[in-house]
Order: sequence, then C-alpha cells, then structure tokens
Amino acid sequence: MSKRLGVPLTAELECREGANFSSDANDCQHFYICDHGWPKLSRCASDSIWSPAHSRCLNKFEAVNEVCGYQPPVPLPTVPIEEASLVGIDEEWQCDSGELIPYKGVCDGYPHCQDESDESNCAAECDAQRCRLPNCKCADSEVPGGLLPAEIPQLVLIGWDEALRVEDYNHLYQQIFKKITAQRRREPRLNPNGCPAVGTFFVSHQFTDYAAVQAIYAEGNEIAAHSISKTLPSARWATLTERELADEYSAQRVLFRQLSSIPGEKIRGLRSAYLQTAGSNFIEFAQKEGFAWDSSYATPRNDPPLWPYTFDFKTFDYKRWGDCPVPPCPTTPANGFWEVSYLRRIFLRDKVQ
Repeated sequence: MSKRLGVPLTAELECREGANFSSDANDCQHFYICDHGWPKLSRCASDSIWSPAHSRCLNKFEAVNEVCGYQPPVPLPTVPIEEASLVGIDEEWQCDSGELIPYKGVCDGYPHCQDESDESNCAAECDAQRCRLPNCKCADSEVPGGLLPAEIPQLVLIGWDEALRVEDYNHLYQQIFKKITAQRRREPRLNPNGCPAVGTFFVSHQFTDYAAVQAIYAEGNEIAAHSISKTLPSARWATLTERELADEYSAQRVLFRQLSSIPGEKIRGLRSAYLQTAGSNFIEFAQKEGFAWDSSYATPRNDPPLWPYTFDFKTFDYKRWGDCPVPPCPTTPANGFWEVSYLRRIFLRDKVQ
C-alpha cells in the first residue's frame, strides 16, 4: 500500500474528496478520521472492529469491513443463561467450582455456578440515601445536589491519550490552552469563574518526552497513568496479575517522578491501555496503590449521560442498561473510588457521532 508522510494515499484521497472516515486495508481495527481534509489515525478499543458502513467500531459479530477483508465469526447459538452456565455457550467467567458461565450472568442476582461463587461479594443496588457526596455517587444521570439541569453550567472535560511530545506542546497544546493577546503574547484561557482552562493527559511511555510532561504539569494540567508498555494484544490486559498491573501503572509514577519531577502522589488518575481492564481486580489494585479515580469504562448510557460515580454500589447491569461493552467490568464494591465514564463522540462539521 502506497503511503505519503506515513498515511495511505487512499485515505488521503478519500479525505480530500470530502469523506468523514477512511478504512485501513491492512488492519481492521485501524481507521482514519478526516480532519480538514487530512486523515488522522485512530484505533478501535479492545477487540472491536472498524465498520465503515456504520462509521463506528462494533463488536466482532456485528462489524462489516470489506476494505480489510474482515469476516465476522459465526456466533454460537444463544440459550437462556440458566442453560448456558453448564454447556459452554459464551464462556468468559470461571466459577470457584471450576465451570464456566457467561460473563453477563455474574452478579445478576441469580446463582449460576454450582457453588454460587458468581454471586459472591457483589456490589448492592445503589441506595441514594446512603450514597451521598462528597465520597459516594450512584452510577446514574441524576444531577448532584438535587439541582435542575438548567441551573448548572455546561461542564467540558478535556483529556488526551498517549505520548506527550515537545512539538505537540509547542504548537497544539499552546493553541488550545492559551490565547494570543493584542500585544502578541500568549495568556492562559480562562473559565467563566476566572480559573485557567486545563486538561488531563493520560500519558503512555513510548515516544513521550518527559520535558514536555514537566512543562504541561507546571502549567496546572493533570497527568494520569496510561501504562508503560501498552503492548498488544489488547486481550492481555484483561488477565494481568496485581504484580503486572503494578509494573505498568505504579512504575509509571516512578518515571514521572524521576524524569519529570512530578511527585508520585500527584498522579491520582489512570486509564487502562486499550480501555481493556481486569475488572474488579483492576479497580482493587488501583485503590490499593493510592489512585483516586479511573476513566477506562465505556457506557452506552448517554441520553442523558452519566455523571462521574463511585464503585460503592452496583455500577454495571447487562439486563437493564446493556452495560460493559468491554468486559470484564467491576462487580465488587470499592468504596470511594471514582469513575469518569468514557463516552466517545466524534465531531464532524455540524454533526456528532
């Protein structure tokens, strides 16, 4: 495939002709977002596949991508959860007694394992009377404080994934967070309350320039962990042990301290590589290591969207909300640990997808 500046010529041509997206012929998880006529590489989360006909990433059974020659696997026949627990349909979760059950049967209120381990230590339904701010928030769309939506300002969270480079800092980030005055000087952009506009940077190690990290942090932005290796396949991140998680995220705090002079205790948030976590083990590890919040879990609940919530009570429910697009998701409680749920939106001219 012919390329120019690292971009396939087909993608460049399609974007110039007005397309919003372009597919990658060599990788079914890669696609290009056309930004002012130029293709920018993006990647689908976990093991989802780019589906050109739908202009979004879909699971491996629903995706259609003829450009890369993708052929979806033939799904196994579906059976009720009570039957599936012992016959190997959609097996993803192992009971303490050894058998495998569908992941959607874990903590659904009904035992499917012979030893009932699938209903062990499950988070309870959220009780708004017991779950109160500032240390607890139910996973719902209720505006905190009992306020009406019209009574609160619009809140915009700005965040970036991956490596931080000096060239990005000198050009892109300076333009976003600062404005040029009449005297041709750069000054911080301010929120309506007078505070400077800042963002959160989920930094991965490879290609990162730690001088840029230090400069971004010194200007009031937040730095969060996003793994050291970020190795493929993405499914690997669902089975990491506590030691392996520490090697990726806790050790990254050490790098920030040694190479950017950022105190380890100031790295309070994290996002799992490829948005693929180890479920309850991931949240338990993060809380144990002193992290305060995470932003790895996608949600289909977006109208209205979820507010940040804590893991004190049940946060995911297959039957009610169709939650947890990238399993496993946490099922055990983690009091006071916050989640800023991930909702992908792509802005295309006057449309949002």
